[in-house]
Amino acid sequence: MTTIIPRSEQKGARIAAEVACPNCREKGTKVQRVTLESLLRPERRGHIGDKPHYVCATPRCDTVYFGEGHAKTFRKSDLTVRFGLKETDAPRLVCYCFDHTIEEIHDEIRRTGGSTIVDSITAEMKGPGCRCEYTNPLGDCCLGTVQAAVANAFRLIGNEGPAGTGGTADHGGCCAGTGPAPDAPAPATAGQNIVNERKQDK
Repeated sequence: MTTIIPRSEQKGARIAAEVACPNCREKGTKVQRVTLESLLRPERRGHIGDKPHYVCATPRCDTVYFGEGHAKTFRKSDLTVRFGLKETDAPRLVCYCFDHTIEEIHDEIRRTGGSTIVDSITAEMKGPGCRCEYTNPLGDCCLGTVQAAVANAFRLIGNEGPAGTGGTADHGGCCAGTGPAPDAPAPATAGQNIVNERKQDK
């Protein structure tokens, strides 16, 4: 008996295969062209082409950027910077705009029992200098990567961190403006909500 696969499912399967890294087969994340133009070696930039590219964040995979169909694949050796998430030797950058490393995170936790790196980046990004799409191989805000690195460091070193958060609070995105607006009112507490409801009932 022949099973007929609907066209929509066939197309979905092709798309899923196209955005998977050709080396490790893990799904990639779409990256802006400006990131490739900023971080690829000059002699490799002419091979970018006009097709969309994706970034592979798998630590042990040598592939960095790959594309759909016949788009060119780029490896670690094609970059002008070290891809910290794919490196095993120091220094391993996790914040490319302000030069923070995994080693720095581990050192601070061992010395102080805590981590201030996310607060430091949040303060630094208020001024000029935050350009993740041009400096970070992932092509996106680094805070998520930094927070994950801090949490992993606490696990490795054996310190849980305040409130089980890895010693950091979620500050949103540094580049995309995903955090709350500076002048936005603070969210109402549960007590304030109850008071407001009672006022409305009156």
